Amino acid sequence: MIIEIDKTGKAYGLDEDLKEIFNEEDFSTTNKKRFSYIYPKNILLRAIFKFIRKIFSDESKLANWTRSWKCEWIVLINKKVYGPFKTRKKAIEFEKTMFYSSL
Repeated sequence: MIIEIDKTGKAYGLDEDLKEIFNEEDFSTTNKKRFSYIYPKNILLRAIFKFIRKIFSDESKLANWTRSWKCEWIVLINKKVYGPFKTRKKAIEFEKTMFYSSL
């Protein structure tokens, strides 16, 4: 986990890493910018995944279920595709590496 704080006090990091350190109420304003997307490699699973994630909140049981799918995953960063990764966890590890190397 890497959190970068600039001279103005702005914190930069992945959402889950920031939440481990700070409470939600610690953020007076939050500007979230999506760094990447993690999708199933299989086109049919990807379509189902996108549909579910568009309709249901990120905290829903159904969205949580999509995170457990046993399939290959890809990472999309700036329109470039990386992978496939055997597990979603491996895709997230790659995403973190790419994010923190960009800071």
